[in-house]
Amino acid sequence: DPRLPPYASCFVCIVEVEGRRGMVPACATRAEEGMVVRTNTESIRKLRKLGLELLLSNHHGDCTAPCNMVCPAGIDIRSYLSEAIRGNFADSLRIIKERNPFPSVCGRICPHPCEDHCRRKLVDDAVSINQVKRFISDRDRCSVNAWKPDVAPANGKKIAVIGGGPGGMSAAHYLAVLGYSVTVFEAMEKAGGMLRYGVPDYRLPPLVIDSEIEQIQALGVELRTGKAWGSTTTKRTTIAHANSTRTKAQPGMPIRYAHHTPHSPRCAARQQFGKALAL
Repeated sequence: DPRLPPYASCFVCIVEVEGRRGMVPACATRAEEGMVVRTNTESIRKLRKLGLELLLSNHHGDCTAPCNMVCPAGIDIRSYLSEAIRGNFADSLRIIKERNPFPSVCGRICPHPCEDHCRRKLVDDAVSINQVKRFISDRDRCSVNAWKPDVAPANGKKIAVIGGGPGGMSAAHYLAVLGYSVTVFEAMEKAGGMLRYGVPDYRLPPLVIDSEIEQIQALGVELRTGKAWGSTTTKRTTIAHANSTRTKAQPGMPIRYAHHTPHSPRCAARQQFGKALAL
């Protein structure tokens, strides 16, 4: 993009050019006929190491994009956009669902603070992050062979989740991925909680909620509706059904994906890269 000139700030790519004073960043130096370039000398390695140390001193600001940092779900936005632009929609959806099992729902009601912090606004307008997520998830949701996460082998343990709202169904999703046998008890006739009963249909069609809940059920999650805690469902009956573990879903409950830690795994990779250069 001609509107984005080279911005030599990290100096990890510095090289020596014969006839020029000091080091120059390769990313911002134009190649010329007869140019003699040295890329691997002792002085270059020392300065590259120093550059990496300076980057890592403010590590989160370099490795995590601003959009990622303000995303309430902690989705790796940069990675899923990169996969989407390459046409790898299944990989893009996988990255999204590592942190959010309701992307089609959020694609319609999320206030998308990520776009307010998008770096692209420094050039023109923010990337339509939320609309890309909605397109990817709707495309998959309406396909014949919808994407499914890899599920761990059954571990023989049962878990009862009280409440079939977005928190309870999200907990059920990630527990099922971990290999647990999950049963969700919901007091209302349909699961969805405030997504279904608090958001107007014109903003969030019930069909979208049903579709994403069905995808969670397809992982082996059993949903029992019309089961109110304390009347039709009690602690004793729940323990009898889930004889190993009981979980009550509450707002703010941290949910982690089976195979990934919060935010981008690139952070650890960058640290390893820095250590390798320091050798």
